[in-house]
Amino acid sequence: MGDSPGGQLRPLLYRRLLSLGGVIGNPSDTCAPEYRRFTGKDRDPVMGEDYFGARYYKNDLGRFYSPDWSASPQPVPYAKLDDPQSLNLYAYALDNPVRNIDKDGHCDTTANAKAATKCDIVSEAQNNSAQPGGNGSTPIVTVSATSSAPGMFVGGLIGELIDPVGGGIPGSFLGSMVGVGANVSYVPSTDSTYAGPTISFTPAPCGGNGVSVSDAIVPAGQNANSIANGTTYSVQFQPTPLTGSTVTKYPGSGPAVAGPSVGTKVPLSFSGARNSDITPAVRSVTSFVNRTINTVESWF
Repeated sequence: MGDSPGGQLRPLLYRRLLSLGGVIGNPSDTCAPEYRRFTGKDRDPVMGEDYFGARYYKNDLGRFYSPDWSASPQPVPYAKLDDPQSLNLYAYALDNPVRNIDKDGHCDTTANAKAATKCDIVSEAQNNSAQPGGNGSTPIVTVSATSSAPGMFVGGLIGELIDPVGGGIPGSFLGSMVGVGANVSYVPSTDSTYAGPTISFTPAPCGGNGVSVSDAIVPAGQNANSIANGTTYSVQFQPTPLTGSTVTKYPGSGPAVAGPSVGTKVPLSFSGARNSDITPAVRSVTSFVNRTINTVESWF
């Protein structure tokens, strides 16, 4: 694995390094979080290793720091005796990180594997779609909820300042078209979550009130995490009471991405959001919940 002329790693060779724990995306991509890795896990800034919840992964060796374990004692946890690769308790995902995914540090290959510890097997197309610039597309699922109450309050105040006698009512009416709330986006390909405030404008009485769920399809060559993280602008067209489509654009991106949506914002809505990466917090809570469930199950 050498360098190309000019000291830059060849893109193909760089992507091959990802299976051992390299950085997701192009090294020059300043939009990508420094700790985001191929496995979708967070890299400890002190140890330099990836935290999977159950244990740490030593990415330069392709091995876990500690052997696999289970809440209920087993001679060889999560192993199949007829599969030699599953007997190595330090290996990552049966020693095949390109084909398999270890979600929490336990790679259960048995027939009765639970969803939290099951060793997922992905197709080549899915593996490519998880990589920015891969051969496949990947979705961004976004949930947004807004309220017109702040807009009505501010609109009423502005209306009264303009016309102390009767300006409050029309001001509140116009303000009801503005919604303020929260926005959460999830990128399944990297198991990443982003959230932040959002503001919307829907040209209809009380149009600021509403919820929407969209599924934007990011084509190959665009980074889904960069789109979901940071500032985004969206237009939602919903000709029916529940279904429609959403077009999303983020500054500096390529073409806008689009996909189906459902919600209550009829018939046209414009919105802007500012998301931040909350993946570490979500994974910490998920890991705590999983450990609690496993502990409780071990009691019975």
